[in-house]
Amino acid sequence: MSSFARARHRLLAVAATSALATGGLVALAAPAYADGACADPVVVGTTITITCAAGGTGSVTVPTGVSSAAVTLDGAGGGNAADGTPGGKGAHIVAALPTTPGEVFQVAVGIRGNNGQANPNNGIGGGGGGLVAVTTADGTALLTAGSGGGAGGPGVGTPGYPGSPGADSGSPGADGAGLADVAQGGGGGGQGTATAGGPGGSGGVGTRPGSSGAAGGFPNALGGTAVYPVPVRAGAGGRGGAGYGGGGRGGSGAASGTGTAGAGGAGGGGSSFVSSTVPGLTATVTDGANAGDGLVVFVFTLDPPTVTSITPTSGPEAGGTAVTITGANLAGTTAITFGPGNPAIGVSCTATTCAATAPPGTGTVDVQLTTPGGTTVAGRFTYIPPAADIDVDVTAKPHLGILVPYLTYTLTAHNTGPDAVTSATLTATLPPGTHATNLSAGCTTTTGTVTCAYDPIANGAATAKSFRVPLHLFSLGHVSVTGVRTASAPADPNPANDRDTATCTVISFVLATCP
Repeated sequence: MSSFARARHRLLAVAATSALATGGLVALAAPAYADGACADPVVVGTTITITCAAGGTGSVTVPTGVSSAAVTLDGAGGGNAADGTPGGKGAHIVAALPTTPGEVFQVAVGIRGNNGQANPNNGIGGGGGGLVAVTTADGTALLTAGSGGGAGGPGVGTPGYPGSPGADSGSPGADGAGLADVAQGGGGGGQGTATAGGPGGSGGVGTRPGSSGAAGGFPNALGGTAVYPVPVRAGAGGRGGAGYGGGGRGGSGAASGTGTAGAGGAGGGGSSFVSSTVPGLTATVTDGANAGDGLVVFVFTLDPPTVTSITPTSGPEAGGTAVTITGANLAGTTAITFGPGNPAIGVSCTATTCAATAPPGTGTVDVQLTTPGGTTVAGRFTYIPPAADIDVDVTAKPHLGILVPYLTYTLTAHNTGPDAVTSATLTATLPPGTHATNLSAGCTTTTGTVTCAYDPIANGAATAKSFRVPLHLFSLGHVSVTGVRTASAPADPNPANDRDTATCTVISFVLATCP
């Protein structure tokens, strides 16, 4: 059985069987990210708060989109003695806890120790505060807030000496008052530590000696319990507070044969514990801060989105450009806009990538991305006023020829839209030492180049123009011609397809092959 499971078992058993218990534990309904003593998540903006109230055990599941939690624990206060002597106070812990979505934490949230009840024969001390802790799903302790010890009970007699207040978390209990060697007060219980439970307090010395308190449990355990019988008319020791190491119970006071009664010592406070084995866990501990019930609060803040790139960064005013956004924490994206009030179309996101289609627009705009964790500017996108994309294609003939006097190259301008091409110019670069003949209409040649002008080309249409490169007896090797779009109207939004090359292999004019 894990330390957490043992502590939980002890909490439930004590609550059901003894007036010295820390109080009953009540299971609540199981909500979305919380179970047992933990309430439904409260979502405000980018934060998710889960409060685990006193009186039970439960679990908390880390929501999607968060990498850490701010966790607050309040150790439970100790109970008062029958005469109103106050119990000790529990610790207050504020911690930054690294988390992983879907990770489960177990919690125990003990209540304030019970107050001692008046009794004509025995001064009843207060109960120690219950266990307040956060563990992993398998019970490994992460954070434990020490609880306050119960107050020692007063002696009943003439005179009746008072008990001592319960110790705060992290502190030992004080001795009870009394008369030395006649009806001496009990010794205070020791404080729990990060390595052991606190020792029990000593019983008082007198005609009827008091019983000593038991040591606190370890780890994540309750304070020490009473050792009976307690002398009649003596004050009982207060119970130790729960903690990673439980506080020891205070010793009972002694009673004299003439009725003079000593007082019980106060129980020790439980220790405050922070695991040193969790990378990145930081915490501050304030002992003696809480007199009431225990409390555990998780506050998750959704990680904000971050963007590393957006591609492409431009497209036509008519819209329709497929855009990819890469980054982190993009899952659950609720909106992508291309300028104010201009939402993208067909948004689909994973944790690291969003795909969307740009809507129609004008000018250069901010692309804004909104997730549950916040809003960020992904980049800028420029709308290009009426655009027509020319895809350049260069082909050559023959595919295989014998006794070939020339090679024929064709420059094709294919308009992929979205608008019609009103004019275009393609320029071909010839291999050194060659020239061009038999040019199509609209083409001209200079040394080493051929330039062809194209009339309007409709969206989806293509126009081809050709020329020849003569061969001679000593032609040998590769004959490469590269065609490039050098001008066009309207603007060409895609430079990636503005160039193409065709290469033929020649062995004089006897043999030539082209792709």
